Amino acid sequence: MPLFPRNEEFIVANNPLKTHLDIANQGIKDEDMLRVISLLEEKNGYITSIDASHNSISDVGAKALAAFIIKRKEQSEEKNSERKPRAINKINLDKNALIESDGGIALIRSAVPKLILSRTSIADDVAEVAINEATQSELDLGRFISSALTKKVAKKIEQNNMELTKSADAKTIGPFFSKTNTPRTSSTLSQTQSDSNPATPSSTPSSGEGEKTPGTHTPRKLTD
Repeated sequence: MPLFPRNEEFIVANNPLKTHLDIANQGIKDEDMLRVISLLEEKNGYITSIDASHNSISDVGAKALAAFIIKRKEQSEEKNSERKPRAINKINLDKNALIESDGGIALIRSAVPKLILSRTSIADDVAEVAINEATQSELDLGRFISSALTKKVAKKIEQNNMELTKSADAKTIGPFFSKTNTPRTSSTLSQTQSDSNPATPSSTPSSGEGEKTPGTHTPRKLTD
């Protein structure tokens, strides 16, 4: 079954305001998925999320999609490219029962940030790979994974999100505003010297003591 003409037209339009491709529940098979990938590579650099749920995609289509995700991310990070495509950040393959462990593992290793693999035919080995290698911020492996592994996967995703938050905070704050990298300006140096030498009198006289009247000179008291 070929892609519906409206899907091809949507992809070829390459509209920067339309970044989500919805091909859910359209009887998409591997050959159709390969056609989608080919069109995206040739005609569209703006799509960032794909909903291909409720279809008949197998490991063949899943692995091809994983390779495309990796390639698109590399292209989006090229420094000397005038028209860089955007990276893919979400894939929904819910209820593609023909996807098994090989396809699931390939998609996890593609490092797409948000990945839905619920109601596929993946097994516990996919969860084990996720526990050790997943970089996703959202990952749904469905209900057919053992409960013990599901909990470990959830913990791994939580750790990923904590690391992403720390990384984002570090980029926002910057090195010169972190607590461990306070800039040593003249004011901070003066304060540091004052704190390390508490016996040193302050340069500013306290109220009512040592105040000078303009035009007069206070003699220094001689000591033995």
